[in-house]
Amino acid sequence: MAGNLTKEIIKFLKDNSEKRYEVTEIARKITEKITEQIGTDNTSSVPNSLRKRFKEIKGDKIPSDFFSDFRAITSVILAYNAARGKLQRIEGEGFLKYYYTEKPSDAELPKDSVKAEEEEQRSEQGLYPILSSYLKTKAIGSIRIRESSSRNSSVRGTNRWLHPDLIGIQYLSDNWNSNVGACAKGSFGSQIKLWSFEVKTSINRGNVRDCFFQAVANSSWANFGYLAIEKIVGADRELRMLCNRHGIGVIILNRSKEESDYIHTPARENYDVDWEMVNRLFEENPDFKNGVKSIRSLYQDGDFDREFWGLDDE
Repeated sequence: MAGNLTKEIIKFLKDNSEKRYEVTEIARKITEKITEQIGTDNTSSVPNSLRKRFKEIKGDKIPSDFFSDFRAITSVILAYNAARGKLQRIEGEGFLKYYYTEKPSDAELPKDSVKAEEEEQRSEQGLYPILSSYLKTKAIGSIRIRESSSRNSSVRGTNRWLHPDLIGIQYLSDNWNSNVGACAKGSFGSQIKLWSFEVKTSINRGNVRDCFFQAVANSSWANFGYLAIEKIVGADRELRMLCNRHGIGVIILNRSKEESDYIHTPARENYDVDWEMVNRLFEENPDFKNGVKSIRSLYQDGDFDREFWGLDDE
């Protein structure tokens, strides 16, 4: 039923072409429309998991917990379709807004918006080496995944909801006795853990869900997915709630050496890597492809390229 809900959301934006809507506004409009459909035969856009709860809505009183769940689903659908170029998105007054247009995406972005986006990217890039250094203290190697080198990088924003900023590897058997390592390999035991990271300079009440679900989209394929942030402003409670629900962790980064980086909320481990998503990233991005090839070499030949993963001794 998620496909039908997607069609409903895109149809709403098409019917209101060129108008900008925040996620909350879109979720509210769709919720109201579906609520009106309950009791008729036209309920195909209602997700199975929410259909019973929709029927329990009385009048225009929509329970806050229900609306929060529906908004989260709407946010993911919007983000996914924006990444595929079916919708457009723009920053407006601290909130991301979505809309439908027939114009090319680059023509829709004001110059000041493009400049602000580029400045934000440069600021985030300054956090990458800080994160890598922190991970190294945990014996986790990492490499940068550059969106600009991807196959579909010509369309602005396409890769934002696909590529993580960094990926990491934790080689569990690095210090094991060779006999133990051979036993683990022979029994198909895991010798590595894969990590994925989305980096942001600042999270606030206006962008917390957008940033968080970007991390969900980009990093849920790995054993551990993290959102690495420099600052959290007024969104700590919401962020912890989202982490508890979806399993993404949070790392706090500090540019100043006076304060240490630390794990704000630990990620919940995924015991199975999503290899379908790994394959998608492998086909899209040469940095990711090189990382997978290094992992393959580790499993085939027992050759762990510490220098490639930034774990070589200084």
